[in-house]
Amino acid sequence: MSPEQALGKPVDARSDVFSLGAVLYELCSGRRVFERESLLDTLNAVVHDEPPSLESPAAEIVKRCLAKQAAHRFQTMADVRAAVQQLRMKKADRAQGTPSIAVLPFANMSRDPDDDYFSDGLAEEIINALAQVPDLKVIARTSAFAFKGKNEDIRKTADALGVTSILEGSVRRAGTRIRVTAQLIHAEDGTHLWSQRYDCEMSDIFAVQDEIAAAIAGALKLKLVPTSERRMPSLPAYEAYLKYRSYQWQFTREASQRSRECLERALAHDPEFALPYVGLTDYHLALASVGGMPAVRRCRGRASSQLGRWRSIRSCQKRTPCWASSPVTMTTIGAKPSADSEPRSSASRYPLTCVSGMRVFGS
Repeated sequence: MSPEQALGKPVDARSDVFSLGAVLYELCSGRRVFERESLLDTLNAVVHDEPPSLESPAAEIVKRCLAKQAAHRFQTMADVRAAVQQLRMKKADRAQGTPSIAVLPFANMSRDPDDDYFSDGLAEEIINALAQVPDLKVIARTSAFAFKGKNEDIRKTADALGVTSILEGSVRRAGTRIRVTAQLIHAEDGTHLWSQRYDCEMSDIFAVQDEIAAAIAGALKLKLVPTSERRMPSLPAYEAYLKYRSYQWQFTREASQRSRECLERALAHDPEFALPYVGLTDYHLALASVGGMPAVRRCRGRASSQLGRWRSIRSCQKRTPCWASSPVTMTTIGAKPSADSEPRSSASRYPLTCVSGMRVFGS
């Protein structure tokens, strides 16, 4: 029985989850999880003792089922079933040899701790590049970055993420020079599949990103999809954009304001760099979603003619036509500019691009 049942407290379906966890533990280990010499000692163990460690691929599922607090367990049996099915899928992928990878945040080895934005940004760009490799499963940024700063066994990290390989590395900056170290690790035994060190000027960082992605694909015996020539932004604009991405994940009012300042600074350095325009779209739509006054309308006149140079998906540097690249800009509710005038909002003087997967409606 669950701790709350043993204490005579109200029970619900989560108590059954605990009981199932006890059965699963016995199935995996061959012994009862809380069995003691007497019934009183057993009930005391149920209420107070943590279950002994379990050597099993299902250990994390069983551990969560046996959490003392009901709020920390799976909330329904459907959640337990989904976790077991996911575990089976991971085992099937490994049995079939399906390659998968997680790119962990690169360690910032520079003297300035504020350079974290650059090392994180480098890892994100490599994730984006690897996502273009056919037949390679790439773990999303949110899941991989949950392990930032955790010095755990790489095999446990890979098992938690369900991948066959892990990419980790470090970045050291000194003036305009940069040193990037990257290591591709086989998840099953923790051995190195590939490692390389790159010493270059900051202006060459884009080439380094592509080299790392190509080397990983080669180590995994996969092929990168050929991409069209990309237009690289200016380095100051790119750094400002990476700082925006860093602030974007902090989810505070101050960080939100700073993220917008970074986007505007990036555009001041390079007006033809399209990613900041997409970032400004996200910023204003986020304001609108929490009750702000900005709305979206179609833009005509000069902004419309400018936008033609920036229609694209994701990096904008690939020059790929967007599925919904309609010229839009931000203005305020109640403003009634003429068809040929500039938008009245000072915060919305930039033409924006609709991005794949997101529809923007006019006011």
